[in-house]
Amino acid sequence: MVDKELMTFYADGRFYEGIPPSGAGPLDFEGLVAAGETGIGNYAVVGGELELRFADGDVSRMRIVNATTIDAGRVDIHPAEFPPDGFRFAGIIRRASYTAFGPDIAGGIGSEGTQVFRSDGTYTDSSFTGAFGTFDTGGGFTATTKQPEQSGRYEVADGLITLTPPQGEPQTTWIILEGNDSVIVGGQPVSASPGK
Repeated sequence: MVDKELMTFYADGRFYEGIPPSGAGPLDFEGLVAAGETGIGNYAVVGGELELRFADGDVSRMRIVNATTIDAGRVDIHPAEFPPDGFRFAGIIRRASYTAFGPDIAGGIGSEGTQVFRSDGTYTDSSFTGAFGTFDTGGGFTATTKQPEQSGRYEVADGLITLTPPQGEPQTTWIILEGNDSVIVGGQPVSASPGK
């Protein structure tokens, strides 16, 4: 399991804990504070520490290790950046999950999904869900569902990626580049796409 701490820092001395809803777009600092957002505030470098002053009055400090590492306590924070508008990439996101049933039923529900992104601005999305189980008293069951593969287009702007399927509503989440241009979409790492 990977533990990540996402923080967005602005040149004007403000920060947002995580990725703001506006991505790299303008931050409505006052509006978010008025709405009760507490993971927002101002930062300053004090000695060898980064001091975070949250909007609710809390103060937190993180040790600056070097030019590319901040010690946040349980994790180290390293620089990442939002990709430029119109960014294109090729790669695959694979997701899998399993949930066990409760007492009296052995088995569970498993699901997996695959998104394939292409450098021409298109993507495909497919998923599979299966349930299987046996009852303590005997007997069992299985059920599977496979969603047909969908194709669509993606656009990157203001640190957000919007997936537009041929039918249905577009979906938007954040996108960042880490380290040596590793692409992360909504918290999911994108692996290299073989032959695409």
